[in-house]
Amino acid sequence: MVFVDFWGTWCPPCRKSIPHLVELYRRYRNRGFLVVGLAYERGTLDEAKTKLRAFMAEQGIEYPVALGDAAQQQAFGGIEGYPTVFAITADGKIFAKILGYHEAEYLDSMAQKLL
Repeated sequence: MVFVDFWGTWCPPCRKSIPHLVELYRRYRNRGFLVVGLAYERGTLDEAKTKLRAFMAEQGIEYPVALGDAAQQQAFGGIEGYPTVFAITADGKIFAKILGYHEAEYLDSMAQKLL
């Protein structure tokens, strides 16, 4: 059970969502729940890595985050906007596509459905 979060540090709704995802990961990781971030950053590769590392430290992000690319977006059928979270079942099926910012309670309810 995993949330795959397509986001960027430059995106205000993404920045607002991150604390919710951090809390969900901390609450449910011992039950097999995982969050994976795919960050889409501006600038050179070195600038993007520096921005991303600083933001992760500032926000206390403990789950894995990688810099995303167009191929990853296409593997999920394309991304219409940021943030976009895909809720994926234990058998690898996309359960839900969550577009835009959502309150913590909504994200928690989706995580609980996966568990």
